[in-house]
Amino acid sequence: MKREERIFRDTDIAIVGMNGRMPQANDLNEFWQNLINGRECITRKGEEDGKFIYAQGLMDGAEYFDHAFFNVNASDALHIDPQYRCILECAYHTLEDAGYGNPDRDCSIGLFIGADETFYVWNHVFEKLLKNESVDRIGMFLENTLASRIAYNLNLTGPAVVVRAACATSMVAVHMAIESLLNFDCNMALAGGVNIKWLESGYPIVEGMSSAYGQLRAYDAMGDGFVPGNGLGLVALKRLDDAIESNDHIYAVITGSAVVNDGNRKAGYHASSVEGEAEAIIRAMETAERFPEDICCIEGHGTATPLGDSVEIRAIDKAYQYIKEGDYSCILGSVKSNIGHLNTAAGIAGIMKSVLALNHGYFPPSVNYDSPNPELLKVSGRLTVTDQAYQLPDDKLNIIGVSSFGFGGVNGHIILEEPPMEEPVKNKNPFYIIPVTAKTDGSLAANQKNIRQFILEHPDEIEKISYVSWTGREHFSCRAFFICSGRGEILYEFDSRKELKRDGFEQADGEALRDAVSVAEAWLAGRFHDGKTLFKDVPYKISLPVYAFERHTFFMPQLDLKNRKTPIGIVDAFSDSRFELTKYLAKQKNMALTVFEKKKEPEKPIEWIKPKNFLQVITELENDYIRKEQLHFLHRDPEAEEQINQMCLLCLKRFWLQTGVFEEKTTRNLSQVLEEIGVDAYFTHFVTFIMEASQKYGLVEIDEETIRLKNEMEQDIEPLIQDKLAQIKADLPDGYGLMKLLVYCSEHYMEVFQGEKTGSEVLYPNGSYDMLKGIEQNGTAEGIYCKLAADMVDKLMPECEQTIRILEIGAGTGELTDQVLSRIGNRKIKYYFTDIGAAFLAIYKKKLSADLLEKVEFLKVDITRPLVEQKIGRESIDMILGVNVIQATNDIKLSMNNLLDILKPNGYLCMVQLYRIHDLQEMIFGLSPGWWNYREDSYNRRMPYFTHQGWIDFWRECGIEQIETFPQKGKEDQSNAMLLIGQKPKTEGGLSEKSAYVSEGISERKQELLRKNNDIKICEVADYSKGSIQKMKEDWEKQYPKAELLLPEGYEEQAEEEENGSISAQLRKIISDILNMPDISPHFIEEFDSLSLLLLIAEIEKEFGYKIEIEQMYQFSDIHELAAEIQDHSGKEKTEQSEELITEEGDIRLLFEEL
Repeated sequence: MKREERIFRDTDIAIVGMNGRMPQANDLNEFWQNLINGRECITRKGEEDGKFIYAQGLMDGAEYFDHAFFNVNASDALHIDPQYRCILECAYHTLEDAGYGNPDRDCSIGLFIGADETFYVWNHVFEKLLKNESVDRIGMFLENTLASRIAYNLNLTGPAVVVRAACATSMVAVHMAIESLLNFDCNMALAGGVNIKWLESGYPIVEGMSSAYGQLRAYDAMGDGFVPGNGLGLVALKRLDDAIESNDHIYAVITGSAVVNDGNRKAGYHASSVEGEAEAIIRAMETAERFPEDICCIEGHGTATPLGDSVEIRAIDKAYQYIKEGDYSCILGSVKSNIGHLNTAAGIAGIMKSVLALNHGYFPPSVNYDSPNPELLKVSGRLTVTDQAYQLPDDKLNIIGVSSFGFGGVNGHIILEEPPMEEPVKNKNPFYIIPVTAKTDGSLAANQKNIRQFILEHPDEIEKISYVSWTGREHFSCRAFFICSGRGEILYEFDSRKELKRDGFEQADGEALRDAVSVAEAWLAGRFHDGKTLFKDVPYKISLPVYAFERHTFFMPQLDLKNRKTPIGIVDAFSDSRFELTKYLAKQKNMALTVFEKKKEPEKPIEWIKPKNFLQVITELENDYIRKEQLHFLHRDPEAEEQINQMCLLCLKRFWLQTGVFEEKTTRNLSQVLEEIGVDAYFTHFVTFIMEASQKYGLVEIDEETIRLKNEMEQDIEPLIQDKLAQIKADLPDGYGLMKLLVYCSEHYMEVFQGEKTGSEVLYPNGSYDMLKGIEQNGTAEGIYCKLAADMVDKLMPECEQTIRILEIGAGTGELTDQVLSRIGNRKIKYYFTDIGAAFLAIYKKKLSADLLEKVEFLKVDITRPLVEQKIGRESIDMILGVNVIQATNDIKLSMNNLLDILKPNGYLCMVQLYRIHDLQEMIFGLSPGWWNYREDSYNRRMPYFTHQGWIDFWRECGIEQIETFPQKGKEDQSNAMLLIGQKPKTEGGLSEKSAYVSEGISERKQELLRKNNDIKICEVADYSKGSIQKMKEDWEKQYPKAELLLPEGYEEQAEEEENGSISAQLRKIISDILNMPDISPHFIEEFDSLSLLLLIAEIEKEFGYKIEIEQMYQFSDIHELAAEIQDHSGKEKTEQSEELITEEGDIRLLFEEL
């Protein structure tokens, strides 16, 4: 078929992007060079023994992953299968290659992907998913979540499907993607597969299947089987007419595809079928409307098995003769001879080879080919295998057929055609800006180097390079840019480290160049975002160098269970981090397992003192506290409220002036406003609130799509703010400190919204909460009801022999804790100080006296997750306390149920909650982590808090009984905060069945383990302190000299570090104190929230005199890397202390500064 005869159809599909990694090829450029030069990319290690062949197509770098780029914590990265890690990076690169790497793309993208079994996970976490086992954590490591997790990471909103079809997997994935596009389920689709068998160096010889010589000789008379290989690849697909309309870079066109099954049309299940394979080829050819003489090459399945190759050759000839009898002439080859059989990625490897052949004009030679398979002799002249590169014809349309046939009977075939010609386009502008970004300085430098080289090699494509760099790539905080002439010369290059000038700068048009530099610098500062406006027309896209990831090693050596003959012991066997491993080891029949757990004592229920005996006393105390504090309530002082409203309005005006969105137009599109501000996704709710508040105060008017400035704003707003502050200081001194805090916070809005600072950095400078503590220590309604809550706890608790377990959620700065601990006297108390922020635990722990430290245990807890999975036993807590915590979650009902799950029947809930707030609270504490969770709650909350009656109704809905409130119903106007107490219903017979396990000292996990293996030996130890573990280790080694004892992660290296007095040991001590964790994993960073990191940074600066930026912290995969960074900078002068942000403390007594 001649090129001019081709007619594009609406069923044609364009390949607009692709990316992959193959054996001995880190990218597709290296892959092509290996193919066209006829290289065999099989790695051979070791000596064959007649049964096992040490040969495989190994892919380099499977253990490396840029976890920080994808916000995957180091612990998960270590456990996630390398197939997922590698294909995630590949998917990101494929989107970039297609020119759709910008997350703001208005395009529904599907994902169809296949992977091999997760052998890595099986070896290191568990053997298979067990019945009745929670899959929350396990499921994230399985191949069936592969597509959905990648779709989540990359915000792909089309279908996300995992495909499993043996060796035909990735071919079937491409076919399914095509069908999805033609059904308009999505506008673009990524399709392909990955196959990485971890730690394999070869394969056992199976006659008729695997090669006895470590060579894959496709279609050769000496072919005796395949050699396995690792690799991965993805293609980005679009409907051809859409791709042409968008000026996409089109690699190739798919005109036909088909997938069928052998059924029982063969000798047996394991056999290949001539009929099945031929049918797939026929259907694909008929869909493409092509004839055998149109096909120049066939990329076959070609596994080199004697039966498989023969059947395939017969199937091709049968299909072609069916379509049109007579002679035809095709070159036949198989990429498997070069790289091995990639199993689930075999089809995509063949597709990519064929696409590259169409783009370069050559079909690569077949390696390991000496003499033809006997079946080839029967079709001599029609099918030819050549050991030389075959130049594709210039005088006809080049078309390649690609086959992939799966073990068991799935057969796939597609028809690939060369892309349509692009019309030559000249660069139109005198200058072009090429932006370059990255998440880290290291990646930025690599990206700059790659783009610079690409510009030098493609000067005529400078407009395409610029356009894709602006519109097809994600823009990060680390930035640089090039300014090039219309001829592709680099005139100007800038990044944060150096500024370079190139020849031609002085001769260029001064004004036009200055304009280009001005735009580039505005983008560099985050003031310019819409790169599309720089182009009059949409140029053709181009395939640019992809993002340079900063990868780290994540590798768990394989457990050697096969040859183990001695016992094995595991410490802390029932913890979250160890239980999966414990179950896995328990199932091994050739091992005697001993597990160690903390000893638990049986308990009796607490006999509480009934509240009705002292309710009157609590009411009197409440009235007394309110009188003494002389609190000033805004809702009861209209004049004071008006002053605060005016200050809020001024701060809102300052924000809009900072954004500059109303500088040219007073009416703007809402979505454009968010885009121009550059709001980080987390703070979208905050900006939405600012818009709502601005409308409430009469500053703007909002409809469904636009926001309009109603009145012109004063341009010099700062003097007005300072004047208002002075007025409040004179007229409303109680609120002066809080107003200073509002002014300070609003000054930093834009830095936070654009990701330059975290909200915690503003509220907690240098990781310290002293600024907010000053507010908290002044009289507030919450302070009153914290005292009242402590009085209630004191009155409820009996004098008894049992230990009363009290757990405080979100303990934060310890306002309630201080009150309760001051009243416990000589009672036997175990007080659990918990918070989601580890920094709060570390700071409060430092302030406690030694006698109180014995009574308090510190736990990092997330109440949105089951607490029984966070070292807290089911129905093990007698009383739960909290101050304004539960409403700060994104699922308040779930959080309450999690709390009730650990509360004993008849146990008490005692909480202080706000029920009336002012806008200024959201304007300040909206910067804090978790504040805006309420807007995402399925409970459909429109405010952070319930009303007085709303809290009562919510508690009742959760099943809490005997509810009492202070202030009581009907007296709500006397405060804006309240104390609620209530009881969990008592079950028949006293304790529930679940808590009976705890009371008898037998955990549910232990029961599960014993049901699976009654021979397990369980030993109880007092604790897991360093001394206890060392004693345990010595005793174990005496009893079992050759046995292995699995100690807590990092214990051995920690002991060595402490002995040597290294920086790593000092860091472990600092981190342990902050996180309140005696045993610190080397991969510590995932345990830190932003506030804890600030505290760590401050401690590092104090201890070592080196200031680390918060963004840098995420670059360190373990303690040793951080220690090395500090070591490199040791001896440098200490950085200057941060200046005091708020130096003058006001007497803050207004009741809307709740924390």
